[in-house]
Amino acid sequence: MVSDIGAPDVVIGSGAIPAALFAIFQSEAEEHHRRLVGQVHKLSKHPEAALDAEFVRPAHTLASISRAVGLPYLADLASVLEQWLDTLIRQSKHLDEPARILMHKALALVGDMLDTLRRRQAPSGEMVAQGAVLSGAVVSLVEAITAKSATGNAAGDPVVCNAATDPAPLMPGQPVASPVAAVHENEVPDAELLSVFVEEAGECIAGIGAGLRAWRADPSQREAPQALP
Repeated sequence: MVSDIGAPDVVIGSGAIPAALFAIFQSEAEEHHRRLVGQVHKLSKHPEAALDAEFVRPAHTLASISRAVGLPYLADLASVLEQWLDTLIRQSKHLDEPARILMHKALALVGDMLDTLRRRQAPSGEMVAQGAVLSGAVVSLVEAITAKSATGNAAGDPVVCNAATDPAPLMPGQPVASPVAAVHENEVPDAELLSVFVEEAGECIAGIGAGLRAWRADPSQREAPQALP
């Protein structure tokens, strides 16, 4: 329930976020994180199960809303997870156990960051640094998958994203290239993923428009912000 209209801004680090917007972000971010954790749990029980575009949506939305409220450390980590999942889906690849462990670690860190934000505190420098290390490890895996595909795989051979033999994660203290810069931002998404994002954007725009109109008509209404996606 959003009940922060007129409340003081939420200060996270050096940034301030309107209280009502932060409440919406918090609810949405935690829901998308739960969905990701649930998907990975299913994948752990059924490692050969095919991934679909619905797996990408929570990571995509989490990255978008985190960046919108000025939380780049969370947005960057969610963004590389989105790129990883997108790459796996495009190339019909499966995760081996070490790679699943890496994804569990990344999602556990996202959960820790959200817990800290729930207390209206910024994640510690150690937490942010850990996120950069994990992001670098994920980017290395994505690049390895892409490179292997470029060299061509024998038709019909199963392809596995292998965290044990693919490039090792960066260690603390090593320089980490920006995860966002490492992602192939200019790639055109395939039709299936594009349709998911277009549908999601349409739902969000319609909901936001209706909510804003109701709020402007009567700012005292608490139901209007609750209706925002």
